[in-house]
Amino acid sequence: MAAYPPTSPPAPTARWRFTVQGQVQGVGFRPFVFVQAAELGLSGLVGNTPQGVNIEVQGPPTSLERFRHALHHSLPPLARITQCLQEQLPVVPHEAGFCIAQSQDASTHNVLISPDTGMCEACGNDISQPHNRRFGYAFTNCTNCGPRYSITRHMPYDRHTTSMACFPMCPACQQEYGNPLNRRFHAQPNACPVCGPKVWYVGTPHNAPQQHAGIQPNTHPNTHPGTHPENAALQGAQAMEQAAALLAGGGILALKGLGGFHLACHAFCAPAVGRLRQRKNRPHKPFAVMVPHLHAAQTLAHVSAEEEALLCSIERPIVLCRLRPALRPLLAGISPDTPHIGIMLPYTPLHFVLFQAVQQRLEQSNTSLALPHNVPLALVMTSGNPQGQPICLGNREALQRLAPLAEGFLLHNRDILIRVDDSVVRHVPGCGPLFYRRARGFVPQPTALPLPQAEGQESVQPLALPCIVAAGADLKNTLCLTKGPIAFVSQHIGDMDSLENALFHGEIHTHLTSLLGVTPTLAVADAHPGYASSAHMEGWSAEHGVPLLRVQHHTAHAFAVLAENGHSAPALALTLDGTGYSDDGTLWGGEMLLCHPANGVCTRLASLTPLALPGGEAAIREPWRIAHALLLDLGCLACPEATHTTGGYPLPWCLPVAEGLGPRTFPAATPAALRLLGAMLQKNIQCPTSSSLGRWFDAVAALLGLCLHVTYEGQAAIRLEEAQWPEEEVQLKTIPVESAKRGSRGVTPFAGTGGQRPPINENTIHSSPFPHTVAPLLLPPAHAHDVPRFNTRALFHSCVQALEQGSTPAQVAALFHSQLAHGLASVAGTLAKQHSVQHVGLAGGCLQNATLLRLLCSQLRTQGLTPLYHTQLPPNDGSIALGQAFYALCRRGQAHSA
Repeated sequence: MAAYPPTSPPAPTARWRFTVQGQVQGVGFRPFVFVQAAELGLSGLVGNTPQGVNIEVQGPPTSLERFRHALHHSLPPLARITQCLQEQLPVVPHEAGFCIAQSQDASTHNVLISPDTGMCEACGNDISQPHNRRFGYAFTNCTNCGPRYSITRHMPYDRHTTSMACFPMCPACQQEYGNPLNRRFHAQPNACPVCGPKVWYVGTPHNAPQQHAGIQPNTHPNTHPGTHPENAALQGAQAMEQAAALLAGGGILALKGLGGFHLACHAFCAPAVGRLRQRKNRPHKPFAVMVPHLHAAQTLAHVSAEEEALLCSIERPIVLCRLRPALRPLLAGISPDTPHIGIMLPYTPLHFVLFQAVQQRLEQSNTSLALPHNVPLALVMTSGNPQGQPICLGNREALQRLAPLAEGFLLHNRDILIRVDDSVVRHVPGCGPLFYRRARGFVPQPTALPLPQAEGQESVQPLALPCIVAAGADLKNTLCLTKGPIAFVSQHIGDMDSLENALFHGEIHTHLTSLLGVTPTLAVADAHPGYASSAHMEGWSAEHGVPLLRVQHHTAHAFAVLAENGHSAPALALTLDGTGYSDDGTLWGGEMLLCHPANGVCTRLASLTPLALPGGEAAIREPWRIAHALLLDLGCLACPEATHTTGGYPLPWCLPVAEGLGPRTFPAATPAALRLLGAMLQKNIQCPTSSSLGRWFDAVAALLGLCLHVTYEGQAAIRLEEAQWPEEEVQLKTIPVESAKRGSRGVTPFAGTGGQRPPINENTIHSSPFPHTVAPLLLPPAHAHDVPRFNTRALFHSCVQALEQGSTPAQVAALFHSQLAHGLASVAGTLAKQHSVQHVGLAGGCLQNATLLRLLCSQLRTQGLTPLYHTQLPPNDGSIALGQAFYALCRRGQAHSA
């Protein structure tokens, strides 16, 4: 307990109580209240309770008014108030001063858990100043920064409920902790080199490249000596120096960070990057890099003001920025498929200290890895996990699972209680942030759910709402729990195709339930009968006797985007993604739905034209199969055996290879394979059809020779989007728009943009010999129980015709995006008018395509419609759990027992 004696206490005339809910624990909120009360000469108390933070202040009414104003307008950087209740209390006679009361522990509470945040500027100064007692200390923090969610066992957030409980504070840290004028006042992870966590280094000589000087093998006789600092020969500064020597010498380091392990290597060292790709079995998927400061990021890439704000935010996510063309050859192995590169700034003191050590090591050496002039140091910083498994969390786990991947380990003994990977985000001009992965820094920030009310129905009381647990999807899985009208979506869990991720899903379920202090009374899962996430939730609901509700995948997508935007009125939704299980047993993925949240009804109005997937899952892995099937269907390949091969893909015309898209490593199909494919299509053997927009992207990418075989989800679509913008086009002189419209084979480049891609419109699209739109846009139903179909087949045919007429792959890629967005928006406008709605939700993994998102929003607004899209959650399956929870809230009482 901390208290102050007022120097000249005023005669108390009033006493107010504030019950504050929100993100108000572990963010310096109680110290802030203490200081405000002290400055205003108020008496009373502040303390954590199950209902929130309880504040009682007593003094003159004018001072109380000033206190209330400060409470709402001068909060600490990390604090966030969602509700503040005020009431009058009787005056307490002879009250002496203001104090921070002991926290009340309870199984339920109404406060928000704080996310982990990046190191603040003040702590950065502490570790950079040689005279400071925290100079070079890797676990420096204060109330404005540092770990929260990843080290918290349960609420309320106090030191004894975190993994810092085993580190008693030394007298100096205790003095800071108890001083209300110190920024570490009640900072629960407060520590220093004397009393806090330690860092040490462990080598793995069986993986260490012999040519890298300075890498010392581990000689301790223990099997896992790295699990405890006392067994390690290299600790503290020596450990940092050894880790820096490994990185500067071209080695791969396993680094224990804030929410799990990273695998790090020198980004400009092609052999190290190649070894890391080979060991992770990740041939093309981009790596993220960490750079020491903002100027380094600006040297590597074009960084807009919005991207700078994201990079420097307290969340410190990975931000996709466009790599400067001159550096692309040096970083070819980092992002083979796209000129965008994921960049993040150091967000822990450990990262800062490590960068300083690596930079010093490079400056002292004369190796080939010494950086060229004006080229900043960059380290690959990718998730520390074998492919398809969750990020490693503990030392022993990492030493076992990462031993085949890493050549050295930088470890520490502050336990990570819950795995939290890095968040990935991109800024889309005109739309705002676009999340690809939401995790560290943003979880567990809540989403307020709208409370839909049907006509004649009584208003919903938040306290009467069920606690819902939603299992999410099987790709890019997240979990969601609700507490009243608030939804908490978990961090990225991953794909549910491994036992490890299934166990991680269970960990998150247990941890979030404990943190929130809730007991779910309704479970929700995807309707797909084969989903591992659904099987987990079905088993859990049966074990606990909780009703289970099944939700169709695209219905969940639609309800997710409505929930995030707080929209409970009827709306149209375009759900555009890969192949998903539907109500009728077919494969959906390009749907136009009418949603009525008030009664939880979602009606399919139209969809994309289905296409054949020869070989089923094989067609998703090998997009040339889909393109070939479409070419046969269109009559472009009358005889598969007669086709010849150009650029690695069988086509009836010569097709130039697109530049700058990485090596063409996948051979064309053999004549025998083509004959078999034709027979499968003719006899309809193992050729399911799908309305998926993702598969149409695959088909066009294969048609253009951009991607014949995928090694990660969305690879073909990424290459197709980037193919619109060859680097050399940015350097060309502007072609007059009228000249382009008259049929020039050139393009309208982007002079004066600094490499930034502007929004596409009529004045910046590539010229083309075929029309901007495809007619008819909407085809009538083929069967009585079918729906109208958006004419995607004709759109693909127009791409074929454009190639025959001499258009370049870049032009066709740009026009495909433009025509697709124009056509979808036109159909949406027609449907919205027919059903008297003004809002159109945009959801699904295809909305990760920034070009499509930007064009759709622009076209919908032109028609007087309001687009609703994700800016707080990913549009991919990472938001499915939120949609499931909101749908269940709308359909409460209609679940059935598992």
